[in-house]
Amino acid sequence: MKPRKGDYLVAFIVLAAALFTWFYPFLRGGASDRAVVTKDGVELCTLPLDKDTEFALDEATIQVKDGKIRILKSSCPDKVCVNTGGISKSGQSIVCVPNRIIIKIPYGDSGDADIIVS
Repeated sequence: MKPRKGDYLVAFIVLAAALFTWFYPFLRGGASDRAVVTKDGVELCTLPLDKDTEFALDEATIQVKDGKIRILKSSCPDKVCVNTGGISKSGQSIVCVPNRIIIKIPYGDSGDADIIVS
């Protein structure tokens, strides 16, 4: 059976949707100017990414350098959070499960709401 024009159209639409789904996080995740550090669900601090600094917790040391944030040292056994390396784009995160630490780079440059539904 020979493919018809409609078959090519459906294949093109499916391929375009798959590519869009794959690349959408990369298109949306631009550079951000801050990172939010939480522990046990409580926000500890918001660190600017444009200022080099180190922030020490009991279980980990967090470093901001060259516009990226990373966990420099950690007391967790597997060191997955340390091996994640530095992050700098919106939507990226580093999670240290044993120590319950999350570092997120939020979307957008401000904490203002985009829309309010009443």
